[in-house]
Amino acid sequence: MKYCHTSQGLIRQHIGEPKPVLILIKGVFHLKSRIDSPATIVPDATQALQALGKALFASAEQTGIPKRTLFLAYLRASQINGDSVCVDLHSRNALATGESAERLLAVSAWRETQYFNDSERSTLALSEAVTRLNDRVDPVPDEIFNEAARHFDVQALATLIAGISTANLWNRLNVSTRQIVTVSESK
Repeated sequence: MKYCHTSQGLIRQHIGEPKPVLILIKGVFHLKSRIDSPATIVPDATQALQALGKALFASAEQTGIPKRTLFLAYLRASQINGDSVCVDLHSRNALATGESAERLLAVSAWRETQYFNDSERSTLALSEAVTRLNDRVDPVPDEIFNEAARHFDVQALATLIAGISTANLWNRLNVSTRQIVTVSESK
């Protein structure tokens, strides 16, 4: 075991693991999961969550919600919740659908950019409201809900809300167990 000081604090490096595992002694920087994801430990949870995801994408396709819009909503929730695994996943998935890197880099500051149309802005606002339930007395105010409803029919709106909620569930599983992004050597 080796210790080194960084701008983030004292880090303990475990030697002898396939890749060095860094754990910040003082602070919040960790590069080792506490346990495997609860989704993989709880019997049938992964299959149930994957089935839900499949149903949500099928509903999105049926109602005309672009996949990239879903990924923007999921990315924003994951950014707010500090889930690096889902930030990485949703960014990559969005890129695969043709989303631009410029727009993905601007998601956290979507209000201050011209990159997003009104429908996407309503989705990002809804994603923030559904994610930050404890931040206000009226967590999802009529203004935000009604703006999203102006762009999406009832099934599409239900799909967005269920999708954002599912992204939040994955975020909570990953953040509470400190899941980390696996980076391949080719990256």
